[in-house]
Amino acid sequence: MKLANVRKLSVIPLISILTISNLNLTYAFAGRWFGALNTGLGFSAVGKTQNLLLLTTPTLVNRYSADRNTEFSSLIGVEGGYKFNLKQKLQLALTLQAAYLHYGAFTGTVHPCWNITQNMDPYGYSYNAASYLLMVHLQLLWMLSSSWQPFISSAMGAAWNRLSGYSEYTLPGSTGAPMLIPFRNNTCAALAFALGLGVNHQINQHLAIQFSYRYIYAGHGELGTTPLQNTNQRLQSGLLSAHLFAISLLFS
Repeated sequence: MKLANVRKLSVIPLISILTISNLNLTYAFAGRWFGALNTGLGFSAVGKTQNLLLLTTPTLVNRYSADRNTEFSSLIGVEGGYKFNLKQKLQLALTLQAAYLHYGAFTGTVHPCWNITQNMDPYGYSYNAASYLLMVHLQLLWMLSSSWQPFISSAMGAAWNRLSGYSEYTLPGSTGAPMLIPFRNNTCAALAFALGLGVNHQINQHLAIQFSYRYIYAGHGELGTTPLQNTNQRLQSGLLSAHLFAISLLFS
């Protein structure tokens, strides 16, 4: 047999192997683009008790005692990405997710002139807390059947936490006088992450619905200052987080 023919025969199996491998690789990662609308309801407990130095001359410290009540939380968001077929029974969804999470209104008690006396009449305060979230979302699905797929998920990204609408009010039976100019609204950035688990129900080839539990952590927030203070100390929210029951509508 001529050397040229031997070389040709040797190349044919190599081409076949590469072609089969390429087909397998293509099949393994074949998937589809999809989008989703997300909504969720749950609860959170936000608030931080702290002493604020408002004036240095004369020295004036107020104590802000958070109630730490459990508040109703709500989420609405959108996401879009790609779903990969990893194995016969596994899928991986990779998406970019944007959401708005409202934690509710949080309340507490102001104890004025805390550094001088702890017996002055207190007054109440309240503010609203919310987060604007932008995260990369990973979801691993187990193809239990063609209609039902349980999953676990995680996400990481950024949160822009906004505290707003700070106000003070006189408590019943108290003569405490609220400040005339409240703390300003303020937004600050923080690292955010989320964990979840749930089940995906495939309604048809292009439509699915998901039911899930999500825990979202968004760092902390803080209000702005008031012109009545000559320091830069700020009232903080403590850690912002929420436990949510979420429903998502997926379309592709």
